[in-house]
Amino acid sequence: MKKLLLTSGIIFLLVACNNEKKQAEKMENRMEAKIVAACQPTADQQAKIKATIEEYVNARLANKHKYSKDQDSLDMENKQAKNKYINTLKTILTPEQVEKVQNAFKQEKAKQTEGTSD
Repeated sequence: MKKLLLTSGIIFLLVACNNEKKQAEKMENRMEAKIVAACQPTADQQAKIKATIEEYVNARLANKHKYSKDQDSLDMENKQAKNKYINTLKTILTPEQVEKVQNAFKQEKAKQTEGTSD
């Protein structure tokens, strides 16, 4: 009976970890697609963007586990990770590309708020 419980517990953890990795990859792909669509970066820029996004998503996942019981610390750490992510993107992209990305995100946010006000 103990072996059965232990085995089922391990299987549950493996499935949960795999699901979290898939969600992280999905998030990374969405973020990258939005940026690429907005500013058409070069191949070199795109590689750097991908690495930056992976770092950001991994930081958020690490924060989620580290601060699961402390919402204020989680919010603070996620805000710091986001600021680092944005500042890194600004060093990768040209000022014109940064403006295009910012405009695209503003338009998307406006559509979201417009849709929720109905």
